[in-house]
Amino acid sequence: MFAAILICEEILDTLQREAMTHERVQPLVRLVSRIHVVEEARHVRYAREELVRIMPRLNKGQLARQRVVVAVVSYLLADALIDPKVYESVGIAPEVGRAAALANPHHQQTRRWMAEKVMPFLTELGIVGGPSKRLYRKSFLI
Repeated sequence: MFAAILICEEILDTLQREAMTHERVQPLVRLVSRIHVVEEARHVRYAREELVRIMPRLNKGQLARQRVVVAVVSYLLADALIDPKVYESVGIAPEVGRAAALANPHHQQTRRWMAEKVMPFLTELGIVGGPSKRLYRKSFLI
């Protein structure tokens, strides 16, 4: 659970950090983003500390199960970041828009950028590895 939450928190933190400093973002949104970043820093630190503490205790079966669960959650999370209604709002069928986004190298790179802090940490702990690593690649988080 900590690993899945950490991926979500760190991806959103990356986006919030960008929003809080970008001059084209409205001042109120920048302020809310700044507050969110400060607040989430505690959650991120706590989740990281707990993972460092918990991971060495897992046996091989538990580690394999966690790898799959966290990879599936990460895949679903990365996919859920864009609401299909966005495509509809500009006259594009959601399935066509999603397919175009997933095929777009810039979109793929943006996903990797959002996860660039958390994925090396999870890899080092052993959470990212084995066959489930394919899902991280398919979600463009690595």
